Amino acid sequence: MFAYVLEGEIENQVEPGQPQIYRAGDFFHERPGQVHRIFRNLSETTPAKILVFQNTGALPPGVKPLLHESLTDLTNQEISVAKGTTPPGGASPGPHQHSGPVFAYLVKGEVESQVEPGEPTVYRSGEVFSEPPLHTHRFYRNLSKTEPAELLVFQVRAKGQPLAIKAN
Repeated sequence: MFAYVLEGEIENQVEPGQPQIYRAGDFFHERPGQVHRIFRNLSETTPAKILVFQNTGALPPGVKPLLHESLTDLTNQEISVAKGTTPPGGASPGPHQHSGPVFAYLVKGEVESQVEPGEPTVYRSGEVFSEPPLHTHRFYRNLSKTEPAELLVFQVRAKGQPLAIKAN
């Protein structure tokens, strides 16, 4: 399980580690089979919001699924979780593909993206979208002229493969 704190502060502990405090903008990772000892919001008045990327159908209480896609073969696969910021009016460097599935959550802003064979689509803060393996991602651009856009990306790919491959 990979998690990103969107809002608030939480205390989290998995064995054999010590309790850790995570604040808005922090990532953390838990390996399968680890024993979870503590997971709590540090505020008694304000909810904490956490985005969870995991490869299981079992969700803890209070967790709302935003997107569910089946992954067929995880043998020799690796996962990367990254946060990207696109400046006002900024765009991706050009058409590209990914060797494995990509899942994205728009933390902040409004962007337009097109992945073939789909039409260009506008996404707003809090929305989730995915990209199938080896589909050409034609463009991604920040629609704001004044504010950056922030995107969290969860990508699965074969070990040693590049994050992106240039496409025509």
